[in-house]
Amino acid sequence: MPALTLSFLVTGIPQDAQIQESDDKVPTLGKLELGFLKESTRFKIYIAWEIFDRGIELMEHFEHTGNLPDISEAISIQQRAVQLTPNDHPDMPAILNDLGIAFQSRFECIGDVSDLTEAISIKQRAVQLTQVSTMTCQCG
Repeated sequence: MPALTLSFLVTGIPQDAQIQESDDKVPTLGKLELGFLKESTRFKIYIAWEIFDRGIELMEHFEHTGNLPDISEAISIQQRAVQLTPNDHPDMPAILNDLGIAFQSRFECIGDVSDLTEAISIKQRAVQLTQVSTMTCQCG
């Protein structure tokens, strides 16, 4: 199985893979499909959740082992999930909250104040998005 690099998680193609074109310089169907799928909002949300889940796994592993590279990778992966998720998606506040928790966990481990500042900023954004989605909800 290919390594779970961010490139692989986003595209499904290993980072060192070579995408080939046919002799007449027309991209292969696979490349065309990938281009279409990458632009699809639904596909981006699906990938965001796959990435997000991997970030949660790394956070949990960090909590059990204290392995600092795990929390740093979890943060990177969860930041990518935020980038792929539309602001108005109902799960965005939860994704942001977990990213804020990851920054807070790294702060608690190494004491870098910039991590705490980022955690606060991200959690504030999650609260703002929650307030907006609550105010626009058309509940029974």
